[in-house]
Amino acid sequence: MTRQVEAARLIYRDADPQTPRRIALGHHFPTSGIRYEVDMRPDSRIASFLDDLEKHPGAAVFQALLDHSLYAFLEENARNPQAPGAPWWLEPSRPSVFVVRNLKTLIWFHLLEHWHPKPATNAGPTSPPLVTLEDIVACFTQGHANFIDEVRFQRLCQWVAAVQNPASINQRLANLVASYGNFQAACERIASYDAAFVRRTAEELLLNSLGIAIQAAGLRLTGAEESDIAYFYKHHINGVSEIFLFDTDELGNGTSDLAARMYYVSPIERILVAKEKALGGSPDPSPPRILPIASKKRYKNVRVVTQPSLHSMISKRMERHLRI
Repeated sequence: MTRQVEAARLIYRDADPQTPRRIALGHHFPTSGIRYEVDMRPDSRIASFLDDLEKHPGAAVFQALLDHSLYAFLEENARNPQAPGAPWWLEPSRPSVFVVRNLKTLIWFHLLEHWHPKPATNAGPTSPPLVTLEDIVACFTQGHANFIDEVRFQRLCQWVAAVQNPASINQRLANLVASYGNFQAACERIASYDAAFVRRTAEELLLNSLGIAIQAAGLRLTGAEESDIAYFYKHHINGVSEIFLFDTDELGNGTSDLAARMYYVSPIERILVAKEKALGGSPDPSPPRILPIASKKRYKNVRVVTQPSLHSMISKRMERHLRI
C-alpha cells in the first residue's frame, strides 16, 4: 500500500464541505511486477501463530493489536453525521484522521481512568494495564457499566483538553466535543467489532509489514531509488493473500525485472541451511520458505490503480511466483 501518490492523479468530490473525500483515480497503467502469495488458510503457519496470539490476551503484542483494531474500527464506522437535507441514499462519509485520533484518545483515557486506583486510596497501580476486547466493546454498548454516555464524554473531553492544550483549553475542548456525533455512529455499528474483526486487523497488519519488508529488500537488492518500486496487497479471508511489488513507471523501469532475475536461492543453499538446523544451529529461516517457481515468461502487463483503498487490477501473467 504505497502512500506516495501524485496529487494530479486524484479526483475529489466534496460530499461533505468539511471533509472532502477521495472517491476515484483516473490513472491506470500497465507495468512490470512480482506477485507473492501468503498462505493464511486455517491450517497454515500464520493462522497457527495468530491462534496462539489470541490465547495470550495479556501479551504486549495482543494489547498493541487491540489498539490497532480500535483505530481500524473507528476509521471505518465512526461516520460523519449527515448534513441536514441530505438524501437518504447518500452514505455517511468516513471521519478524518483527526476525528479518529481524538476518539481513540478519549476511549483509552476512559479505560485507563477506570483501571487506575481512585485518588482517595492514595495508592498507585500495582500492575500494568490489561485491556480486553470486551472492555473496549463495552465503551460503545448502551446499558453497560462501562458505556460512555454524553455526560461522561463531555467530562473526558474536559480532562483531555486540559492535558493536551492547557494554554487554550476551550478551543481544544470544542474540537473534542465535536466528535460526539461520530462516536454515536460507531455505537450503532459496534456489532461488527468482534474477534473476527481483530483477526482481520492482525492479518492486514502482517500483510502490510511484509509488503514494507519486500519493498525494502527489493531496493537493497537492486540499488534502485525508493520511488522506482511500490507495493500493495490483496487480503483474502481464510485463503491465500497476495502482495504485489511493481514498477511505478508506466511499462516498467526494470527494477522488478532485475529483482526477479537476481533473487534466487540455490538447492545446495537450502540443503546446507536444513543441515545446519538439524545440527542445532539457528540459520536464517527465510531461504527455505521462499520457493521460486521456474518460469520463462516475461511479465510485462500489470494494471495498477494507485489509490490504496481501491483494489488494483493485475494480470495473471507473472514473471515469478514466490510462495511464502
